[in-house]
Amino acid sequence: IDRINDDCFQAGLECMKDFNALCKQHKVSSLTAIGTSALRSAVNGQEFRTRVLQETGIDIEIVSGEEEARFISLGITHHLESSECNYVIMDIGGGSVEFILMNDTVKAQEISVNIGISELRAKLKYSEPMTDQEFAENQDLIRLKMGKALDDIRNSRPECIVGASGPFEIIETIHGMNPNPAGNRFEAAKIKSIARSIVGKTYDERYTMPGMPDERADLSLESMMLIWLMLDKINSINTIVVSPYALKEGIIVDKYFRLA
Repeated sequence: IDRINDDCFQAGLECMKDFNALCKQHKVSSLTAIGTSALRSAVNGQEFRTRVLQETGIDIEIVSGEEEARFISLGITHHLESSECNYVIMDIGGGSVEFILMNDTVKAQEISVNIGISELRAKLKYSEPMTDQEFAENQDLIRLKMGKALDDIRNSRPECIVGASGPFEIIETIHGMNPNPAGNRFEAAKIKSIARSIVGKTYDERYTMPGMPDERADLSLESMMLIWLMLDKINSINTIVVSPYALKEGIIVDKYFRLA
């Protein structure tokens, strides 16, 4: 995200004002505000942070991609059932995608790549529906943007993707499943097929898919392109686990341990 446009800037500021008023109403004595990819990369990210501080007194901490990944891994591993295999946590955001390479609960590497959904929306070129040629060309573009990160993930030989955040919830809802604190498990080959099917649909077809959340139909194409790439290029992955926990839960866990 190069710049937060004026409408989004103002909407974000009004949201923080409303949030501040709610905190005062409930007599909140301490709060933590975290800024991630959009505020890191936008040329007016610091300006937004300053305006929020001036108008609400809330001081947003803009964290690095590595720190964001650390919070995500804390949120997920605090609840995920123990596993003796290698796996990769994948959190698809608007500006970036965070990858955390894990061996059981031991973190091996954190990787942040600027290929989030909004970034891809601005760069991918396709018609409605996406043709096979466009699909191949867009996959090549994503692969090139991932660069060394894809090699690092592949070399760790993960057997599982643990998916965090909204895009992975699509997998649950189209299967009619509710969130599971320990994570819902799916066969990778089946999810790869579903992802390719979603990408091949028009917006109207995605919107009317059984189980597709209304708010996810538009950007489901970009998120499924990312998931398909991971499953196609990393042959060791045989399972996807969808976790209901991610960044915000990790911030809470981090705060708890600091206070303890």
